[in-house]
Amino acid sequence: MKIALFLKNETLKVLHADAFSVLVIQMSNQSIESVENHSLFSKDPDYISLWLIRRQIDTIYIQNADQDIKDYFRRINVEVNSFRDLKDDPVLNLFLL
Repeated sequence: MKIALFLKNETLKVLHADAFSVLVIQMSNQSIESVENHSLFSKDPDYISLWLIRRQIDTIYIQNADQDIKDYFRRINVEVNSFRDLKDDPVLNLFLL
């Protein structure tokens, strides 16, 4: 399973107003196999959708997950959760700051 955590990155915002970081976490059997850091420079949902599909992301975690966003990404078989949901995962809650 691949998970993406969408994070604010104030350093990147200096370079580009829409920039943000995404941690891509490869998990297997409730353990982390790898973590990659990516920088994205567009908040366009179509761009993000293609990015998620190319990287075979199954689940994303974002700051605020409203129902419209959940429905949009569900169409490409990507589950959307909020950061509050990280608390319930014994492995992923390590990424809470």
